[in-house]
Amino acid sequence: MLRKPFFRFLPLLLALVLCLPAALGEEADLTDHEAHVWVPVSATEATCAAAARTVLRCEVCCAASFTLDAPATAQHDYDERGVCRTCGWLDLTRATEDEALALYGFVPVDTDGSATWTSGDQVLMGLYPQSLVMEDDPALTALRTLEDPAAFDSYGYYSAGEVADYMRFLDTEVDGVRYRGVYMTDYRPYYTGLPAGPDASYIDDGGYALETVYWFRFDPIVWNVLDYHDGELLLNAARCLDAQPYQALYQGNRGNFSILGSDTLVNDWAASSIRSFLNDDFLHLAFTPEEQALIAVTRLDNRTTGYEPNAKFQITQQDTEDQLFLLSYADLVNPGYGYPETASFDLAANGDSINDVPEAFVRRRSYTPYAAIQGCRPSTQGVTGDGEPACYYMLRSAGNLRFSIAGVSKYGSASYSGSLNPTSKSSQDGFAVNGDFGLLPAMNVKVGVVQ
Repeated sequence: MLRKPFFRFLPLLLALVLCLPAALGEEADLTDHEAHVWVPVSATEATCAAAARTVLRCEVCCAASFTLDAPATAQHDYDERGVCRTCGWLDLTRATEDEALALYGFVPVDTDGSATWTSGDQVLMGLYPQSLVMEDDPALTALRTLEDPAAFDSYGYYSAGEVADYMRFLDTEVDGVRYRGVYMTDYRPYYTGLPAGPDASYIDDGGYALETVYWFRFDPIVWNVLDYHDGELLLNAARCLDAQPYQALYQGNRGNFSILGSDTLVNDWAASSIRSFLNDDFLHLAFTPEEQALIAVTRLDNRTTGYEPNAKFQITQQDTEDQLFLLSYADLVNPGYGYPETASFDLAANGDSINDVPEAFVRRRSYTPYAAIQGCRPSTQGVTGDGEPACYYMLRSAGNLRFSIAGVSKYGSASYSGSLNPTSKSSQDGFAVNGDFGLLPAMNVKVGVVQ
């Protein structure tokens, strides 16, 4: 992200806009991404919390866009509660977590001490089953009295493409703390077209046994702040919280997978089952009605997901409006969000030195124990900066094949191909019908004092 005043770029922009099209000539290849013509499409002024921002979009060879930022210029104007009258930022040096929760509806964490919203800060908001309840937890005695699988509800997961009743759950509360019990009679497959069982699952690799109840505590969700703009925070979960297929119901074959009962391709975000899961199941399980009201409806630009000029297949999708969503491939190469512009960090490019490349750790994410029992694929090679195992996680962008989606590998590479890395169990990597990619939700949250 370039952080310079916009006017310094005007000569360059004028040259690009006015001169480049003529220079290209009649035989110019407009798929050449070195021939961008950037045109400003919006601009905002700086405040005490947000930089001046100009968004530019290429109008010749693609629909790519990028942002020019200038630093925030003003000082906060705090009221008697320690809330900035201009931007709504809470002075955390004057507020406890409970006070922050009462004022904002969530808990902000100013990790860099800048007193402004910056990439790298965090937010605590919502609850989701995450940590495994261990044997020494006093709550386990009360939870054990509820371990009747007949009282559990079915997840309705798929085996060989059909709904089956092999995985069940029960939500309960002990001493004001929420818990979820999980019980399995078989292992959920990593590819929804395969039958349930250990040969097509990673759940058994995590040490989870069949016909055993495991209890998970609802813990606060930690969100990483990627951006602050127009009074909203763009947040992305710090760890993968679940594992769900991008598309559960499908028909066809490798040449033309489509959603069951339609001609819509399985990698179409607007019609995907993961979009429905996020904006229904996840939204209502993780957030109270008051928290849901703080989550903005975000208009997502899904026009171009075929972002490689020579891709075998290109798909143009309609824009959507969602409260919960997945980040796109373009987001994961946006330095303004704290990501490296380099997309690929893998063994092929870096050899045995992959874990010596600092930038390779930026996109790597670990996963919760609850995500593991849902089938999230573990890694024994890629690790996060905290030394935890990294996992694959999905993005909302389609890949370059009719059945593929973009994702991030255990090495921290953002991939748009139909295959990330082959596994020992030969799962269909990059398929929209994979069920073993981690779920890393994103959302925009309104920043302001709760009335």
